[in-house]
Amino acid sequence: MPSGFIEKRYRELEIHRTPFLLRAYDCSKLTIPSLIPEHKEPTATYKTPFQSAGARGVNNLAAKLLLALLPPNMPFFRLRVDNLILEREQDEKFKTEIEEGLSKIEQLVMGDVGSSTDRTVVFEGIKHLIVGGNALFHIPTKGNARCFHLDQYVVRRDPSGSVMEIIVREEVAASLLPKAVVSQIDANGESKDLKNVAVFTYVKRDGDVFKIQQEAKGIPIPNSYGTYPVAACPWIPVRFVRVDGLDYGRSYVEEYLGDLASLEALSQCIVEGSVASAKMIFLVNPNGMTNTKDLAETANCGFVAGRAEDVTC
Repeated sequence: MPSGFIEKRYRELEIHRTPFLLRAYDCSKLTIPSLIPEHKEPTATYKTPFQSAGARGVNNLAAKLLLALLPPNMPFFRLRVDNLILEREQDEKFKTEIEEGLSKIEQLVMGDVGSSTDRTVVFEGIKHLIVGGNALFHIPTKGNARCFHLDQYVVRRDPSGSVMEIIVREEVAASLLPKAVVSQIDANGESKDLKNVAVFTYVKRDGDVFKIQQEAKGIPIPNSYGTYPVAACPWIPVRFVRVDGLDYGRSYVEEYLGDLASLEALSQCIVEGSVASAKMIFLVNPNGMTNTKDLAETANCGFVAGRAEDVTC
């Protein structure tokens, strides 16, 4: 693979992602602005919507989906032996031992999920699926799971929807890169004031396996090569609403974007109108006959000597 190929390929596939990313920005602005922001600078500020119905809907739906996918007090899956195999065995003790062993494995997996950050990562991914329609999960055999946002990766699928290519872009501190890569960057004269480096992870299907490779500044990262079986690839791009023939999916919020936009506009009018109406000032003619002290001290529906022309609101 030629030097800089992964970054170049990322730029090519990035064009096809743009319409979906722009739509995700619009959906995020009316629900949770910090979820998929257009600008991710540390000092960036997000415009607060005039209504919170969108945010409440996203959080409530995400919580229910998380509860359905990862229930806290019971396994979210069941291990079983084929009924045909069990029917051949007439020994009831053997069947009981098999079921008890599988039950112990279920409890071990549940304990591992409960002690890890998987539940938090899944909840984050669900919210991105509801708002943006797309998310990329990385679930390694060792270490914590991660969720990559739509603006951090590109994906290409075949007509049947199977994944063919995934490229992830993430900012990594230069000090975390291998010394050989840093030395090569120094040799290229690109290390001046270099704090973070864009690292590209390339996952491509080749027959029955996925091949993986990483590079930074066009330099291949040593020991980043590897292969995974198709059924055991740790990189899982997920779509909320599948659209045949498209590489990316559509979101749940997008289907109700018109209602949210109307609610946002009406809420803005109500809030701004209420603010304008909340301040009321009475003007009194300084040369008039009406006494301002009498006006202030008179009870509601009381009587004061004066002229209506002396006071305006």
